[in-house]
Amino acid sequence: MQYLSLLLALWAMAVGGLHMDKRMQGPHAMRLSFAEAERWRIDTQGPYWAHIDRRALFNIFHPLVPSETGAFAAASRRVTIPATWTPPYVLRFYCTDSYSIPDYPPPAVTDGYAEGTDDYPGHRFKQVLVNGRVVWERDVKDPADLQAPSLFQVDLTPYIVPGRPFTLTFRVFDKLTTRKRLDGDVRYLDSQGRKEEPRFCIAAWFGDPVIGEQAAVGGMDDEPRPSEAIVRRRHRRRWPLPLPGDRQQSPAGLALVAPRVMPPGGFPLVCTIPFGPGSLRDGTRLVLTDPRGRACPLQPEVMSRWPDGSVRWVLLNAVLPADARPNEQWTAAFGKQDVRQIPSVPAGLSVHRRGRVVTIDTGAVVIQLGGDRHTLVDSIVLPGAAEPLVVGVKPRMVVECEGRPQPVTASWHDLRLVRRGPVRATVELRGSLDTTTRHIGRFVFRLDAYAGLGAVGLQFRIFNHVMPQPFTETISDPPLVVRRLALDLPMPGTPRGPVRFGVEGGGAVEAPGRPATLLQGSEDSFVISGTHTRRGTHAAGWVAASTDRGAVQAVVWRFWQQYPKALEAAADGLHIHLFSPSNKMDRYRPRFGEAKRHDILLSLGPVMPSAQAQESIAANFQHPPRLFDRVWFCRSGALSLLDPHWFENQPKIAAWVADHIGDGSLDSAYMAAAGYSFGIRDFGDRPVGDPSEQRWRSDYCDRVEGAFNWALAGGSPQWFERAVEIARHVQDVDTIHLPPDCPLWKQRNGATISWGVDHSVHGGQYAINPAYQAGQALLANWWLTGDPDSLQDGLANAEYIMRNDPGYRTKRWLSPRVQTRPFWILLRAWEATGRAKYLARARKYLRLIADEFMDSHRGGYIRGVYRNWTGISAGLDSEQAAHIYEYYRLTGDLLAAQVVVARAESVYCESMLPQPQALGDFIFYPRYGRNSWYFPQMSWLFCMAYDLTGDRRFLRAARAAFDRYLLCPYYQEPGNWGWLEPELGAWFDEFADVQTEPYHVTSMVTEPDPAHFGPQPLPR
Repeated sequence: MQYLSLLLALWAMAVGGLHMDKRMQGPHAMRLSFAEAERWRIDTQGPYWAHIDRRALFNIFHPLVPSETGAFAAASRRVTIPATWTPPYVLRFYCTDSYSIPDYPPPAVTDGYAEGTDDYPGHRFKQVLVNGRVVWERDVKDPADLQAPSLFQVDLTPYIVPGRPFTLTFRVFDKLTTRKRLDGDVRYLDSQGRKEEPRFCIAAWFGDPVIGEQAAVGGMDDEPRPSEAIVRRRHRRRWPLPLPGDRQQSPAGLALVAPRVMPPGGFPLVCTIPFGPGSLRDGTRLVLTDPRGRACPLQPEVMSRWPDGSVRWVLLNAVLPADARPNEQWTAAFGKQDVRQIPSVPAGLSVHRRGRVVTIDTGAVVIQLGGDRHTLVDSIVLPGAAEPLVVGVKPRMVVECEGRPQPVTASWHDLRLVRRGPVRATVELRGSLDTTTRHIGRFVFRLDAYAGLGAVGLQFRIFNHVMPQPFTETISDPPLVVRRLALDLPMPGTPRGPVRFGVEGGGAVEAPGRPATLLQGSEDSFVISGTHTRRGTHAAGWVAASTDRGAVQAVVWRFWQQYPKALEAAADGLHIHLFSPSNKMDRYRPRFGEAKRHDILLSLGPVMPSAQAQESIAANFQHPPRLFDRVWFCRSGALSLLDPHWFENQPKIAAWVADHIGDGSLDSAYMAAAGYSFGIRDFGDRPVGDPSEQRWRSDYCDRVEGAFNWALAGGSPQWFERAVEIARHVQDVDTIHLPPDCPLWKQRNGATISWGVDHSVHGGQYAINPAYQAGQALLANWWLTGDPDSLQDGLANAEYIMRNDPGYRTKRWLSPRVQTRPFWILLRAWEATGRAKYLARARKYLRLIADEFMDSHRGGYIRGVYRNWTGISAGLDSEQAAHIYEYYRLTGDLLAAQVVVARAESVYCESMLPQPQALGDFIFYPRYGRNSWYFPQMSWLFCMAYDLTGDRRFLRAARAAFDRYLLCPYYQEPGNWGWLEPELGAWFDEFADVQTEPYHVTSMVTEPDPAHFGPQPLPR
């Protein structure tokens, strides 16, 4: 008898296609996996679309059309419970959908999220049926976020007989058409006076059915997505993977990017170059050779290394000879076979320190610092001169206290010899800014000197420590009011000759003598006053004057762009007015915690150079020379692995960018499209929305690295400089710099505000949104330029994340960006420094993302897109996955690979609806117009998923998504993200020879709601 019962049980399992979990001992349960798609019957009636997707989920979609009474989508299967099993019998299953009705009052007409408030409770239901009888149901209006229940259990004991087969059905069913209004219906569109049919769009998913004895069902683990095993096997077979980037061979051929031929005597070269993994081990073994085969004096500094210990970025400090011309080819050799003896520095650079006094002799000038705590530079003397040309360089600052002007005294307390090499020396002073009654802030002053040159670089950075009392962290908190800010350069000799000012177009205007002043009062107006008046639009930002002891030229970086500024040649010397009141801006109002750096180049010599030489000096300071090669930089992978021929390979995109955005220069269409701003605080940022709200978005979605990508792949110096300008704004105005004794230091210091009011922590809810932290952009700028403040503030942002875990477990801003940015910043901080603590904290964020912000069945980051649509954002999920993939490639953490593929599957199965007709297309929200940059983001994600699985369906989808992108009415919006195409090009190159099934993309696919997806206006 027992033998017969066993045969009957085995027969029942075969007929029903059921599988007992092999781990189960005692109580019995079996999994009815949707992965066995052939065992399920799919039926639809009405407009429903349904299938079993690659995640082993029963995937249901109803487009944005009116529902029909009796319409449904169902999956059914014959099942038999063995007669030997013990009741009660239960069914456990996964179920969720994209739709919910939150508890909210009728929305205001001005509420931008109100277009998602068409609610139809009582119309549509999720159901489970046994032999056609409903045994479980829930209205689709139920909660649908990650916190909502998604595993359900039904007691089937009353509905089944053990040993007898029955039909189990999962379905979504429309009990009543939406054309029939119920009391709870909300149709917000009607309130706007628009007449339309009551359309009802949702997506729903069933998965992982388990049936059996109650105790056994409760002990069954969730069914993994089928791809998890694939990813695991592929990882074990391939790891370790090579690091991203090519191993490059010596020598590197690099072009000199510069606006002018170098001036007589030469010019400093401070730039960075990358190396692919494994290319360079010893960063000191570099020889730089000019086009004429001459070795150039060089002082290399290793900035960061790859995980394998090889060099990633090197800072080059060198001196360009006077005959160095733009676009000429230079060579950086680093191979053992061609590295020769590094030549000695012709003019020599000596640095001596005695006590706190530092003396630097470049061979062209002798500079002394440290003798007076209220003086930044004690003296600058020309060789052989008995008296100094410049003496006692000091800052001059006036602030407003209780409505009255108060002078500020600067006194330094710390002198550091930061750099001491054969080519470049750097001295740093740190000090305090105080009036007679209060502490105002602090300052950092740096001086750079170069072997053989009379060029002296100055950086003067001030920090506002004035904390309003009471401090509300709102826009109502008063800022510091600055009336004047200047650097005074006394020239004690007898004035001689005319005064020169640089003006637009590279020309120079001479004033017969002193006094003479140039004031740039606005972004489009300057005036020279003194012995005669001259007006114009843009000043070039330089002034030159001479005495019987020699000549001095002073150049201010981005002078007209950061108005109001003035250059004054007075009887006692030069005065560089870093803020000078004008009719357009009579006060400078930095917020608490703000910084501002001003860069100045002094060029000193025995006589006044020609105007042409001075124009060269000014132009090369405004647009610093650097060595560059598109292929070398892009293929190194040191910033990102990029396609160096992207724009040649994509002529449609190149033509569109040229027509609608331009080359990134300040006078191109980019200005109008991006809303670039000017002024001492605003420069580098862009307003968003109503200008009266003073809301800004400087690095929203990483404009810095995006612009660098375009610069590296396209070779445009203008995009490079736009990236630098944005980064400079972020590190000064948008980064919170607090003194250590501030009570807010732990919670706020180092945070960045890339989307807020008035650029500052006073900007309300967006002020410190985790999604818009920007440390990774600052570290990218440090890699590309060597800017020490970018490194300092980028790491301060990483430390802010280490202290506060912004976005960790938070539900306030439910978006993939909320964990993506902190994760990315920590990853970049580790890549930049090699400090293990940053990698460990990044891993902590990854675990959080996988455990708490990802639906394990669907694989996506589930978020409320609009009021009653809960789904995934194809672009944001892709953005998150990209940085997780980078982490995987560098560390081999298998969880990261699983998360990337999970993201790709969720986008493939949920955003690309319906399948397969809309291959490569996507849905974000039925009533929300699609933004074209989501297509390349999806394509990028699918390329990564193909790499991690070998599944060519992903690669096919990647190519299809990009082909649909080329059919969009426009390609990019310059102030947003979507600048990644050169990275996408590198993926296309990687898999260029891989064949996939054909697809046909000839036009845009009809959207779920054609009435709400008209072409978007082109930005101009």
